[in-house]
Amino acid sequence: MTDFDIEAYFGALDTERVRRGLTWAGLARELNAPFAHRPDIHPISSSTITGMRSRGSLNGNIVVHTLMWLRRAPEEFMIDHPVEPVSLPELEVGHLPRWDTVALYETIDARRDALQLSWSKVAVEVGGFTSETLRSLRNSVGFPRVMRVLGWLRRPAAEFVLNLPV
Repeated sequence: MTDFDIEAYFGALDTERVRRGLTWAGLARELNAPFAHRPDIHPISSSTITGMRSRGSLNGNIVVHTLMWLRRAPEEFMIDHPVEPVSLPELEVGHLPRWDTVALYETIDARRDALQLSWSKVAVEVGGFTSETLRSLRNSVGFPRVMRVLGWLRRPAAEFVLNLPV
């Protein structure tokens, strides 16, 4: 299984932005619109979006948010992912897209327990993780590495994405 292709993802984001006649700032405004009524929620900046192209690790919540805007599943940006892409939920006004980190962690732990594996052994099987970084998924999701975990679980990302009311 290959990793999530950040370049292809960013290219799709840029193509759709241009198709809709948006600047990068305009895209940021669209992404922030569903929770614009909440000044306590830090908005996504255009520089955060444009900077994703050159980073090796991305904020999982921002990636899932932009994928929802694109109406694309993260599995579409991978070759040989063991799971067919499943549509992510649609962006909703008054909602904030987030990874369900608790459900993801519990699913990893349940499979680990069923296979009678240590966290270290799971980290080796998944690749690119330590046992500590795997356990940290209960708090935050980093992209693209989380896609390796989902491949190991044989589960689509859409099962672990929420639209939280804000």
